[in-house]
Amino acid sequence: MNHRYTNTFKNLLDKIDFETIENSKHAIYAISKNFELIYFNQAWFDFAKQNNGEPNISKKFIIGTNIFEGIKGIVAEYYLDKYSTVQKTLKPWSHEYQCSSNSTYREFLQNVYPLKEGSGLIIINSLKVEHPIYETENHHLSKHFYIQEDGFIVQCCQCRKTQNAKNKSQWDWVPTFVEKMPKNVSHSICPICFDYYYKK
Repeated sequence: MNHRYTNTFKNLLDKIDFETIENSKHAIYAISKNFELIYFNQAWFDFAKQNNGEPNISKKFIIGTNIFEGIKGIVAEYYLDKYSTVQKTLKPWSHEYQCSSNSTYREFLQNVYPLKEGSGLIIINSLKVEHPIYETENHHLSKHFYIQEDGFIVQCCQCRKTQNAKNKSQWDWVPTFVEKMPKNVSHSICPICFDYYYKK
């Protein structure tokens, strides 16, 4: 087994050529019907490295890892529903999402395609929008403004804003938390992202 794909992965491809996804500059991965990682293209690792995710990403998400080990709560329910539907219907699905850094705003389009006979999915993440973030608010506040009663800092997994501990309805853009995620971070979804991206 290669560190980027399983021995059987190429046999699962249906309408997309292996060379096409290998040469793509978009971050691409594939999962089995049991949601275990079975493929990464090099661009996936390049994106992680460019955004300070390496070497942690490569250590945490290896071939055979279930993707839902890294996705929890409402987000996990949402993706489980959508990915399961693609596997059953064999019809592609797409979804827009944000993945910004501390200084750059980014929007992506995720296209999900079925592998042969519903044996898994190819997931392609394409950059749609990218521009610098111009701070309009000064959030160089102490961490204690964001530490909740349970000791966690709650960050929206969609837009990456952080929930204010004193005013739960307030979600702030805290560049230092985006640049380096706190060890005691817990992910949730802010109300606006929930309504826009996940509400049925």
